[in-house]
Amino acid sequence: MEISKPLLLTAFLSLIHFFGYSQQHKINKDKVHLIELRYDTVLNELIALKKLNLKNNYKYKFKLTGLNTAYHSVDMNADYLKRVSNMPDILKNLVPVVGGQYMPVLSEQLFSDKLKTDKEKNKTESDFIEPIKQDYNFLIVLTNSTKYLVEILPDIWTNDTLCHAKADSIINILRKSFPTHFKDSSIIKNGLDLMPITEMAMNDFLTRMSIVKTDDFKKKISIEDLNKLMISEKYILENKDLILKAPDIIHKIQHCKTDFLSETYKAKGDYIRFSSVIFQNKFESKSDTLLVQKIDFYKVNYCKIDFSGGFFLNNLGAQSYHYTDTMGRVAREKNYKMDLSVGALVHAYWVCDKYVKLGACLGAGLSILDAKTKYFVGPSIVLGGKNEIAISGGLAAASLPHVSDVVNSNGFKVEDLAAAVPTYNKLTFGYFVGISYTFIKN
Repeated sequence: MEISKPLLLTAFLSLIHFFGYSQQHKINKDKVHLIELRYDTVLNELIALKKLNLKNNYKYKFKLTGLNTAYHSVDMNADYLKRVSNMPDILKNLVPVVGGQYMPVLSEQLFSDKLKTDKEKNKTESDFIEPIKQDYNFLIVLTNSTKYLVEILPDIWTNDTLCHAKADSIINILRKSFPTHFKDSSIIKNGLDLMPITEMAMNDFLTRMSIVKTDDFKKKISIEDLNKLMISEKYILENKDLILKAPDIIHKIQHCKTDFLSETYKAKGDYIRFSSVIFQNKFESKSDTLLVQKIDFYKVNYCKIDFSGGFFLNNLGAQSYHYTDTMGRVAREKNYKMDLSVGALVHAYWVCDKYVKLGACLGAGLSILDAKTKYFVGPSIVLGGKNEIAISGGLAAASLPHVSDVVNSNGFKVEDLAAAVPTYNKLTFGYFVGISYTFIKN
């Protein structure tokens, strides 16, 4: 048989299309797809930017936008399911600063004029105390600057560029207040790194203060200057935890982003339930939950097997018979031909959409009228998301009584009227329609 050229061309083009589709499907399956959810400040909820149904075994990440990584913190999680303003206590020690007053910067008047002017007599003590003053001033500028950033953050978090600019300006201020006795440090030469510089200033300040408090050193300075030094140490110790956390706070604000990205999830189960808890005022001591929300994302374009139970109407009601005369003629009783059964179906279907699945079903039911078993097979449509209703129809079968051939084969006798009409069970076909609820998930 000769095959026409148009048929060959069609087959060739179909093969190319199938191969291209298979390759593209493999590429898309390995690619990580983003599901973007935007936080709406008016509605106070996460909104999906576009309708999205998940594809079986594809990889997905959730991207939360409209937030600020310096002002908000987010707990994200996704569960694979089948159908059947205050912040956390991240920085507890911020309370003394955020709720209190700015700590005074050590001025030039901290030390008595006598100590500053009598350089010949007190040169050694002055050289030793000057770094204490510089350490203290740097640490207090750092503390007050951090307090300022935390206070204004609720008003500027929606503008990440402004957050960056504010943090940059604070860093420039801090750069100018670096203790001069650290200028030769390799840390300074290698660029701004607030954490080690802060630790160095803290350690240097506390070490020098431990020497100041010795009996030998107390004899070399006035009581007034000693008291001022002790007050400065008290301020530092009361806010030590905040001071050591301040570089991290400034760094987070300087590099804040307006989105959060989850880990990668592979579409399994029937749907993924994305759970998120959003907190605001990230650097406050008291927890403030802004939003708790769960969003379901359903899988599509895959095969599934489910079971359902329900009621099935069919035209296979069992019939009974009687004799109509002495000649042996037989008639059917006026029984209902329609039957109602209670039963179960197994569905094999294709998930077209979140709410629509098309496929075939097979099952059986027990009649509530004649107690006979009925069998069903045919197409079905399953509707619903987490809770599903199946509408089915098609061929029904049952073993039902029919008039036996023996009624007329041996001749009819009048005494046969007293007996029941002889029958035999015969496989009988009909139709059914049913509605059922999916109660078991595979």
